[in-house]
This record gives sequence, structure tokens and C-alpha cells, in this order.
Amino acid sequence: MHTIFEGYQTSIPIWVYIILFCLTSALAWWSYKDLGSRTSLLKYLLIGLRSLVFLILLLVLINPVLLRETQTKIKPHIAVLLDNSKSMTVTKGKYQGKKTYDQIVKNLQLSDTSDVHYDLFKFDQKVNPLKNTDSLNFKGNETNLNNAFNIIEQSDQSFEGVLLLSDGIFTLGRNPSYAASHLNVPVYTVGMGDTTHMNDIVLQHVETNTKAYLHTISPINVTLLNDGFPNKNITIDLKRDGKVIAQKSIHTSANKSSHNVEFDIKPQKTGIQQYEVAIPKLQGEWTSANNQKIFTLNVLNDKIKILDLAFEIHPDVKTIRSILETDKSIQIYERTWISGNRFLGGNLPTKADSLDLIILHGFPNSKMPTSIINKVYDLSKDKPVLLITTPLTDFNKLNNLYKGTLPLVFQKNSHFLDVDVRVNNKQRDQSILDLPTVDYSKLPNVKAFMGNAKPAIGSKILYLANYHNAQTNNPLLAIRTVGNKRVSEINFFNFYKWYQDPESNIRPFAISLINNVVKWTSTSPDNRLLKINPVKKVFNESDNAVLTATLHNQNGELENQANIAVQIHKMGDSPQNYSMENEGLGQYKLSLGNLPKGIYEFKATAKKGNMTMGTQNGQFSVGATSSEFINTTRNDAMLKFIAQSTGGKYFPFDQSKAVHAEMEQKGLFKPEIKTTDNRLYLYRSVWWFVIIVLLLTSEWGIRKYLALP
Repeated sequence: MHTIFEGYQTSIPIWVYIILFCLTSALAWWSYKDLGSRTSLLKYLLIGLRSLVFLILLLVLINPVLLRETQTKIKPHIAVLLDNSKSMTVTKGKYQGKKTYDQIVKNLQLSDTSDVHYDLFKFDQKVNPLKNTDSLNFKGNETNLNNAFNIIEQSDQSFEGVLLLSDGIFTLGRNPSYAASHLNVPVYTVGMGDTTHMNDIVLQHVETNTKAYLHTISPINVTLLNDGFPNKNITIDLKRDGKVIAQKSIHTSANKSSHNVEFDIKPQKTGIQQYEVAIPKLQGEWTSANNQKIFTLNVLNDKIKILDLAFEIHPDVKTIRSILETDKSIQIYERTWISGNRFLGGNLPTKADSLDLIILHGFPNSKMPTSIINKVYDLSKDKPVLLITTPLTDFNKLNNLYKGTLPLVFQKNSHFLDVDVRVNNKQRDQSILDLPTVDYSKLPNVKAFMGNAKPAIGSKILYLANYHNAQTNNPLLAIRTVGNKRVSEINFFNFYKWYQDPESNIRPFAISLINNVVKWTSTSPDNRLLKINPVKKVFNESDNAVLTATLHNQNGELENQANIAVQIHKMGDSPQNYSMENEGLGQYKLSLGNLPKGIYEFKATAKKGNMTMGTQNGQFSVGATSSEFINTTRNDAMLKFIAQSTGGKYFPFDQSKAVHAEMEQKGLFKPEIKTTDNRLYLYRSVWWFVIIVLLLTSEWGIRKYLALP
């Protein structure tokens, strides 16, 4: 810090102030010139005091300005990304897991912040800031390197460089090389782990449907990798509750090989069921940490039971039945009316108690006897119904039979025309329309009765017709909820053209549409006031387990003033009590954090004051993941690419002592010198006033001493 004189702040020339000072000094001399010789010393002292007061006043008027420069050293910031995943604990070759990791951190001198500020971050599936390295626990089940670099790029703090400690193996997210190259700062990478080849058996994948059905076989496909065990018999166990329920074996013929094994599970009870596929550790195998995988099945009570009744031979009938027959969650009973009381496939059932849905193709038509019409109506009047139009459908009879329950009110039997289908944008968020992407303009046209229908009160129109490229209000697909059942209506035919279309994306679209309509219609309306669900049925140990809830009052309005208590327990453990967070607009949320693996049950109770508004029970499961142990060979190529593409440098862990010196040599630890200018205006100082008072007081004291007036 140093101070320099910058100048004066006055509009009057300096020579004027010099003249004024001379005049005031002369005035001071004239005031005391008649004092006797005995007081000559005091006389000159009084003259000097008076002159000094005038001088200070003139200096304040001139307002001299001083410039003070202050220099501050600002430490550079270095972002340190520390891999916190389970793979960092692997002992392999020269790398001795956590022991080596701690030594590397020590070698990097991260505690020496005399010249640099280290911003520490730990990363696994998430990225979190660290105060110190003692917070590392190496429990991460996944490694998302891309996310780590994105956090650094989005940070408000400016970094001179990035120091990365990792094995370079990412098990989650995108390839991190692109994100690293956009940091615009050098990345110095320290390769943790080892590249030594080890003999190992890896259980790579377990594939299955998340839903299964009671007493119905559900296939489980297992993929395992053999690395270093030729001519071996390997046993694969399927376990439930720790007990082996099925076992298979494979024989390896080569040093490296991949094998697929299939198990069939036939669940015996409903609910979430947790299973484990495990391979016993082989002699000479490096680790068994990647020899097991846990998966979960949500076992439903039964299949959807559908009675499919066709009253006309039409390609749409065969197409829709073919789609439903391939869905393992559906059990379909097919009947096709021939004449009189005769049906292909068997007689009409006398009761519909066990049915979840009745599909009616071309019902009714003018050729059917009244007795059959009445039987079909008696079966379907209290059941969810899907009505599908065919060319011979008699709309007048249909109106009379289902008066007050149909989504569409038919005015007359009309002629049918070729039309194109378009989505009603007002209903685009309806779950039935959650379909594979398709260009509706490329769908083959269909036949529809035009001008014969209008929406009933409470119905939703999902599809409308375009005729000769002109939009119409003619409904083609409508749905409605009536009491405790749902009714859907497809008011067009020649749907089979979509199913047979050669365009690769139209057939999957057609299949999904029929499945969605059938499953929506067969599902009972959810009229509960409280609806609470986990954001997913199966969490990993590394996931934040979250439950969300929606609450309505008895008027159907969203309820914001309630409390929702949730009791959660892992099977075999004592329950824990929680309270959901009110997020407003009738939405509630409960974040449980990371939970240990197992099956969990919950019971939620919503109360407003002393009134219970609703209760709900449910389940979810937490499974372990071993993805960090599937590949444990350090990815030097990735770490080198990240370093070289950003202007940094790669170091294997056994050369970590050289990292600090390298970064220092490249000037990353060089502080920024910030100069701050501070102008001093003398007139603003109170000390001038104090000095003037002291000078005048001294003059007054001497005058009193000399008995001057």
C-alpha cells in the first residue's frame, strides 16, 4: 500500500490562496505587533498559532486529494472431484482400496490452502460439495462422471482448473468426455484403481417384466460373463428370502465367454416379491461382489378377464383379438355370433361376475333376435364395456339399450365415409393417448358414420374425424365414466389397415392404442380422496425414495389444509412414522433418502382437524446394485482423453506426488493481484476541526495569561 498526491479540487487559482495566506499572516502579525519585548517569544507564538489556523482553513478550501493504492492477493480456486463410488474400495494389484485413496489425497496436499483454495466435491450417482475429505464414505452405487463436470460448468465460482480422482469408469449418465471439453479450464486426472487383469465371473444382466401375475409363469433372463475360467461348470441360483428356489448350470468352453440362462417363476402370492440371482464364488475368482443381482416382481392378483363378443365377421375383429391374445396380462374369452342362439367358441356365459371387461363388436344389429340382444345387455349393463362399430351396427337400438350410459348419443343410422383421424388437442394429456409417436396424416383412412353422433354429458372425445382434409366435430373415439364403471366407444372401422400397414411405426402405434383403451376401460375409476404412490415401485439403495400424494375434499376440490401421516416399515423391522410435506395445490411429498435393500410397506392417513379424510396402504422395494463391480479395470484411455482435450495432464495414482508441482508450474496456483484505489479528501476528516479548536484554545490561553482582551 502506498499513497501519492493527486492534486487539488478547487476552481480558484492557487496563487489567490497564496495571497490570501500572506494577507492573513500579515493580519496575525498586525494583531500582536504592539506586545512588549518581554513577551516577544509569546508574541511570535500567538502570530504563529493565528497564521496556522488560517493556513488550515485555506488548505481545507483548496481540498487537496491523496490517492491510496491497496493491492490484495486473491487465491485461485481449483475444483477437486473425488470419486465416492464403491469401486474406489476395490483392492487390486498395487491399488489397496481406501488405504491407497487416503494416501493419494495426502500426496495432493489438499489441506495446504496457503496459496490456493480447493473446492471439494464428491460424486457418485449425485454430486455434493465437501468441507473436507473425511466425509467420503465410498458407498455410491453408480458413477456419473458427466454430471460431475456439468455441476462444475454451471457453478457460479470461477475455477482455474479441475483435479479429478477417479478410475474413469462411468456406470450412469452420458459419456463425460464432451462435458469435460466444455469446461474451458484444464482438467488434471489421477487414475485410481488398477489395470491388472483378474479372473472373474460377472452377473451382468437380469431381464424380466416388472409385473407378474399370480400362478402365471414369468420368464427371467440372466446374462453372465466368464473371464478366465475355461472348461468350468458354473451354477446359477435363483433365491427368494435367502432360499434357493431354482438352480441351473452352464459349461464354459473358452477363456472368455458370455452365457444366457432362463428361469421361469410362477408366483404364489400377490404383492411386491424380491428375488436374487447368485453365482457361488469360484476357486481363484478375484471377487464375488459382482456375482449377484436383486430384482423385484410386482405380482398382481390375476389377469384382466375379457369377454369378446363379435356380431359381425369383419377384419377388425380378428385384428383386435390378435392384439389382445399376445398380451400376457389378458385372458380373453372369444364368442362370435352365427345366427339364432348359436355362437362360435361356446355359449354365452350366464353371469359376468368374474369378468373385468366386455368388448362388443357391431352390437346390436338388425338381424339379431331380441333374446340374444337382451342376454348381452343383461351381461354388460353393470360391467365396463368397449363398443366397437362395424358396418351393420344398429345405432337406434344401441341408443335405446344403453340410454344414459354411452359416451356418444346417436341420432340416426347414417351412411359411412372415408375419413382421417386427428387428435382432440383438448384431451391430449389423457393416458390412453400416451402412445408411440406417429404422424396421424400418414395413417390409412378409416370408415366412419358421419353426422350421427354427439358427445354425451361427461364424456371425453379423444379422436375426431377429418373429411377431405377439412376438420369436423364427428367423434371417432370417446370415453366416459358412469358411476363405478367405464365405457369406451370406437366409432369407426377398418382399423385393421393400421395393424397391417408396412410403415414400421404404425403397427406398434395400433397395438398400443388398443391395449390402452382396453386397460383404461377395464380399470375401476379411482374415486379415493387420498391417492399416494412411490415415484417408482423399485428403488436402488442409492436412490432417494420418494412418495407423492394428491388429496381432494368431499366436494372434489384439492385440499391444502390437511396433514398426511405415513407409517413405513421394512418387513421384519419396527415401523417408522413420518409426516408428508405440503407442497400446495393438494400435492404432498415425502422424501425418505437412501434406504437399505428390502421390501417396505406403508400406510398413509390424511386428516383435517379431527376428521379422517382418507387412508391408503401400499408397497415398494429397494434393491441392491453391483454395477460398480462389473468392470473394475481402470479406464486410462478415458482419463487421458479428458486431460489432453482440456489442456491438463494424466497421472496414474502412483505418480500423484507430481501433480501439485505440475499444476504449480503451469501457473494454476498463481494468485490474482487486485489493486484497489481509494481517494482521500482531506476536508472530510474531522481531525482538521480538532486541530483548529486546539490551536484557537492555545491562543486563547496565552492571551489570558498575558491579560489581553
